[in-house]
Amino acid sequence: MPPRPLDPLLSYLARPATTFSIGRREVRGNPAALPDGFRVIAHRAGTSHAPENSLSAVHHAVALGVRDIEVDIRQTRDGQWFCVHDPDLNRIAKVNRRVADLTSSELRALPAGGEAIPSLEELLGAVPEGVKIHLDLKGFTEPVSLAVARLLELLYDHDAQRRVAVTSLLHPALEAVRALDGRIALGYLTLWLKLDNALTRCLGPHRLSHEPSRALEAAVRLRAEAIEPIALQPGLAAFAESAHAAGMKVYVYTVDSARAAVLAAASGADGILTNTPDRFLPAAA
Repeated sequence: MPPRPLDPLLSYLARPATTFSIGRREVRGNPAALPDGFRVIAHRAGTSHAPENSLSAVHHAVALGVRDIEVDIRQTRDGQWFCVHDPDLNRIAKVNRRVADLTSSELRALPAGGEAIPSLEELLGAVPEGVKIHLDLKGFTEPVSLAVARLLELLYDHDAQRRVAVTSLLHPALEAVRALDGRIALGYLTLWLKLDNALTRCLGPHRLSHEPSRALEAAVRLRAEAIEPIALQPGLAAFAESAHAAGMKVYVYTVDSARAAVLAAASGADGILTNTPDRFLPAAA
């Protein structure tokens, strides 16, 4: 599969706000300023002390007391699910190869940040009971219905379907998940942008919108557990109120500062996804 023109741009934009850095002094937020029950979700399993989406990041987050871990997943050429964000390996492994072009064994041989990129199966084994796993679907090498069926089969085999939430900006994938499983938790990611016309021109008909009110309607139709806007936005309080009235939680991407976390909570958000969970969860938690 040849590289797509937007792949380098997507990889550049995918850089976490807090890059991997061991020993960097962390400025902690004040957990007491966040309401009881406010969820701190480790974005890409946390990136301040370990490579993103890595098993070492998972272990660090669990040791902190994190009870929600988010990881990105993509399919390899042979249809296996691995924990990797970008469509290519340029940013994390300095290798000009696309994940979709590699077999699972080829991907294992290309370490990122000094360790192998984990398979979803390895991730499920590394996350203990009591910790919820948020799986952000990023890309498929099979038709979406087959890819989703393979994903669900893997979750069932590991008895993980009740401790997983499947999330995505690829809303047809969420539709496919819901068509096959009426109970699994879904997280509806939304850009909170009026991109319908642009998306239609570039990608063809885009059935589920990112515009706030239509995103809420689509998330309700899918019986999503949560709706997850990317970045704090004006109008978040009213948006959260509408989501709560529909029975959904609101988790905000990507919040790394204490001030932004407090603002999100004050606006009615139920949690944040953060690269730096250690700022909000003391090691003694």
